[in-house]
Amino acid sequence: MASKVMVGLVVLLAVQWVAAQQSQIFAGMAKTFVPAEYAKMGPLMSIITPTVQPQDVYLIRKQILRARDMLDVFSPVYPNFYEGVDLWSVMRGCLDDGYTLIGDLQDLNHSNVPYTQADLQVKRNLVLQWQMSFNQLNQQYNFANFVGDAQLGTYTHVNESSFYWKKVPSRPTGESLGTKTLQYLLSNQLQTALKYFDTVDPVSSVITESIHAIFHDLRKELRTIMDEQNEFKTALLPVTTQYIAIFNLLGMARDKAGNINDEITAYYYYQSHHQLMKLPALQTQINSDWAAMKLWMQQVNLRGNLVQLLNDLNVPTY
Repeated sequence: MASKVMVGLVVLLAVQWVAAQQSQIFAGMAKTFVPAEYAKMGPLMSIITPTVQPQDVYLIRKQILRARDMLDVFSPVYPNFYEGVDLWSVMRGCLDDGYTLIGDLQDLNHSNVPYTQADLQVKRNLVLQWQMSFNQLNQQYNFANFVGDAQLGTYTHVNESSFYWKKVPSRPTGESLGTKTLQYLLSNQLQTALKYFDTVDPVSSVITESIHAIFHDLRKELRTIMDEQNEFKTALLPVTTQYIAIFNLLGMARDKAGNINDEITAYYYYQSHHQLMKLPALQTQINSDWAAMKLWMQQVNLRGNLVQLLNDLNVPTY
């Protein structure tokens, strides 16, 4: 009897050890994080109704972003062809469309421009059409099953985001160590953020389209870094007072850039609608806010803090 108990215990420990090892590899982490964030979308989809207002959609848009981000982080372990199609690209594209269209609706609430009921109805209808398309694709392909089926190989997809693996020199496999892989990705993202920072920091205005594109990418890169830290926490860096302070600074920079971006969106709106009388005052406001943000970045040494995070990661070539 004792020997049977011992054998049973050994088997149980072996199963637990295998499960623990699998959860530490990149594919194992994918099976944990991607389905969890995707599942959180379900209850929030009910926000989208024929009477939904711009101020109502923040939570569902945020969760679509989190689900899309997790697909991006773990894109190398989802196969190119699943049930005959590149289902990762289908799902990612669908989430991206939803994020964009819901964002256009949400922007009516805080983009500093007036809108009519006709404007609202057009953008609301596009969101409702997206919701119908999403439900049809989900019924056809069962996205929940797909995101739970991460593989041990490595795969590429045609529409991968440039904020994740698209421009990274080396790609992981499903068997790569999960923590090291996430740190390697973050290291590359920090390097990219520094390049964007060094491009926009010397300029006095971020209104021109070419500079605004880089400024906007810097904001999105900071947001991506913040989101990953919030999601993975100690898998990236220890949760210390020092790192909490640095990530708080990154969050403040993201928010300041977001406010300026809203003003630039309004500027382009007035420009495209030939309301040229509004442009000089708005241009002055944007340039003033950008000058204030640059001074703040210098005072808090934002660039130095990005460099410190990069150096502390100390990630070798993958």
